Amino acid sequence: MPQDALLVVDVQKEVLDPKGTLGGDLPKVAGGLLAAVRTMVDWAHDRDISVIWIRMAFRPGYIDAPLSVRETADEMAGRLVDGSWGADICDDVGRRDDDIVITKKRPSAFFGTDLDWVLRGLGVERLIVVGTSTNWAVESTVRDADSLDYRVVIPREATGARMGDMHEPSLRTMGTRFAKVVSVADILGRPSGD
Repeated sequence: MPQDALLVVDVQKEVLDPKGTLGGDLPKVAGGLLAAVRTMVDWAHDRDISVIWIRMAFRPGYIDAPLSVRETADEMAGRLVDGSWGADICDDVGRRDDDIVITKKRPSAFFGTDLDWVLRGLGVERLIVVGTSTNWAVESTVRDADSLDYRVVIPREATGARMGDMHEPSLRTMGTRFAKVVSVADILGRPSGD
């Protein structure tokens, strides 16, 4: 039977916590978004589906960051530096010690990481992708997943965009070619592997 994995992308304090500064519109909707993410994480754990947390973090000075981040390093002012408060995964979202955590340096969770090897080692064929930001890291990850021949499902309420008006257009784009966009309720009513 094909294996599923839940990818939880960039559910980090600097992006979703009200004290964070990189979330744009996300802190306004963080309560509902984090509740939906937690629902999906609990659902996956209850079914022994692998939960893989993807986080973005950089070295001090941003020497390993994309050009777009390096060019705004003064504005970043230590944000998302590995080991900092903001680079941590949000509290109360169900992360377990035995979950896999992968640190990335670019929007896609696949670019420059061992994610594909981990997924293939686990026998994963279908990814359920949740997190932020819908039109940036989530969409980049979903496009790369499609290119690597993974089936992808996105529960719409468990994703969110830094700019709220970018969320639905990104879901529509992904839903036309790269992923099946569904509700959290659709997934909760569906057995693993379907």
